[in-house]
Amino acid sequence: MDFSTIAETWVGAFDNIVSKSDYLAALTKNPVTLGHDIICIICASGQHRKGFRNTIINANANQWYTGASTQVPVAELLHNMKSRWDSIYFMINQLCAVHLAINSFLSLPCGPNDELSQHKLTPMEWEVLQDLEVVLEQCMLSESTPILGGAIPSFKTLMVQWEVLATNVPQCAPFINIGLEWAEMYYQHMGQTHAYVIAMCK
Repeated sequence: MDFSTIAETWVGAFDNIVSKSDYLAALTKNPVTLGHDIICIICASGQHRKGFRNTIINANANQWYTGASTQVPVAELLHNMKSRWDSIYFMINQLCAVHLAINSFLSLPCGPNDELSQHKLTPMEWEVLQDLEVVLEQCMLSESTPILGGAIPSFKTLMVQWEVLATNVPQCAPFINIGLEWAEMYYQHMGQTHAYVIAMCK
C-alpha cells in the first residue's frame, strides 16, 4: 500500500478530535509496511520470538497496561500473504491486538533490543493502522460461505456498510472511497454476468 501521493484526498476529512497534520504525517510513512517490518524483525530469530512472548506474559502477570482488565493475547504475529486477500486484515488485526506488548518489547533497554527501538510506531501511526483495520473489518463481516447466489447482495451490503462508516468516521473516508471505486466497478461487472443472474433466480 502506498499512501504517499494521496494526502490531498484527506482535505476536509477531519474533525477537531484528530490532528490532520499528524495523521497525514503518519500516513505518508505507510504504517502497514512499518508494521510488516516489525513482524519480520520479531520473527527473524527464536530469541526475539521468545522475548516477545515473555514480554506479553510478564505484562499480563504484572498488570503493566491500565489495570487488571487489560490483557494482551499471548499470540504469534501473522504475516500477510499475497495469495490470500484477507491476510492483510488478519495481519493488521493481530498487530493492533498486541500493540501494547510490541511497544514494550521494542522499548526494552537490554542488549539487542536497543537497535529495535527505532522501529517503534508512534501513537498516530497506530491510529492509522486501527482505522485501516476498521475499514477492512467490514469486508470480513460480509464474508460467509461462498454461494454464488448471495454474492451480489453481500457485495451491496459491504458497499452500504462502507458508506455509513465513511460518514461516521471521516478520517476513514479516503480509504473507503478508494475501495468503493473498485467495489462499484466489480458490482457492475457482476450485474452484467449471466451466471449471477441465473444463480439469483434459483
